Amino acid sequence: DYLPNFDLPNMVCALHRCALTARDHEHLTRRIQNSPHFANLFHCTKETVLADVTLVSPRTVASLLWSCARLSIFDSELFTTVIQDATTRMETFSTAGISQLVFALGYVGQRPRASFMGALVRELRARLHSEFDSIATCNVVYGMMRLGIKEDRMMKLISTHLSRTGIADWEDLTVSNLAYAYAKLEYWDMDVFKLIAERTVTNMSSMGNRQVIMLAMSFAEAAEYLEECMDMMRRIEANMGPRLGSMTERDLATFAYAIGKYHNLMNVEREKVEGRTRVSDTFDDTGIAHEVARVVQERSFASFNMTEITLVLYSLMRMRYRNQDVLQPLAEHFIENAPELSALEIVNALYAFARLDFVHLRFVAAMCDEILRRKLLTTAAGLESPLEIQSVAVLAYSLALCKINEDDIMDAIALLLCERTSEFNPSCLSMALWAFATLGNREHGEALASACLESVANRKEAIDSDSLNILLWASAILSG
Repeated sequence: DYLPNFDLPNMVCALHRCALTARDHEHLTRRIQNSPHFANLFHCTKETVLADVTLVSPRTVASLLWSCARLSIFDSELFTTVIQDATTRMETFSTAGISQLVFALGYVGQRPRASFMGALVRELRARLHSEFDSIATCNVVYGMMRLGIKEDRMMKLISTHLSRTGIADWEDLTVSNLAYAYAKLEYWDMDVFKLIAERTVTNMSSMGNRQVIMLAMSFAEAAEYLEECMDMMRRIEANMGPRLGSMTERDLATFAYAIGKYHNLMNVEREKVEGRTRVSDTFDDTGIAHEVARVVQERSFASFNMTEITLVLYSLMRMRYRNQDVLQPLAEHFIENAPELSALEIVNALYAFARLDFVHLRFVAAMCDEILRRKLLTTAAGLESPLEIQSVAVLAYSLALCKINEDDIMDAIALLLCERTSEFNPSCLSMALWAFATLGNREHGEALASACLESVANRKEAIDSDSLNILLWASAILSG
């Protein structure tokens, strides 16, 4: 009733309030989106902006795009028009407005043109040290992370700025978001991660569960490249152990995944010292893995969705946890809920149980039946297999670890290997061929060996010695 009396700033303010409500109360997002009153408000706002975007204030258009992103609304015409206009007059935007634009683009996944990136870097050079506060800086990095853009000039500017000014006055949530963004962008700046680590040590006990979990995910990723981050993961594991019971199902699964990745890295380091065979034959049913399994069982598997329970299983595998009293009912749960699993989750579950040397025949049969029922390995004319190509190799490897030769599945994998050999990386080729050789499946042996060896010969610089040795050994077995 009041909409005809609203000017553009009032309409955008109303959209902003809707976006804040959706952010703080996720269950209301769908109700807001489906409201006819909201639809009328959005279309009136859009028409007013598109009539002449150059007359709209920078603050208004920045708030509008942020609100649309938070409400999961992507209007191509609106976003394109506003971003093109912002590119030509970005110097008139406040730093908060610039960060809102970048955040909005990242949230909806709309990659900007090179001209926008150039204008953004120019403004960062001019104003980063004097005007960008912690939230604006973090929003820019976070938006780039959501877009998957690692702009080296921008990241160097921000990293140098952070190293100079520090993050002592930043809020904990902002620090967690920054760490997560750096890790996802795989930008391993030791000085920045050192600052984040120092802040984490100081404030960890007062941080919320989700903030520490985001930091754990970040340090687990960074530990593979920055050895100093391993110590932070040890501290986080010790601090969060007593807090497992207070985590939500989603947070518990995510934390378990991060800790599992950290333990996997430790096992890799042990293999270098003790040898691969000795470490791979060692299982540990104590420590943090036991605590995670205990909390999950106390809540019942049914309280987790299948994505979360798959993450838990995968983390237990990485932590080498093989308690029969946990794995047996867990396998039964996967059997009962097989139709709910995604294609990737089916493969990951098979792989996790196989790596734990826990062969549950009914579980394997249920997963194989689901693969065949959904035709995940069937390639229709002109279409790709529904299963990601690298997951095909993992599937073959998992079945071979279980010593199960499922003819229909292995035949389909052999066909995919021969048809699309160049799409498999050398490591996956060696895994798949090893599986066929281990199972003694020689029906397509010569064709497989020929296709794989020819593919590797054309890209021999990309294959490591271990993969090459496995490939040659498997080829010799399959060729008789």
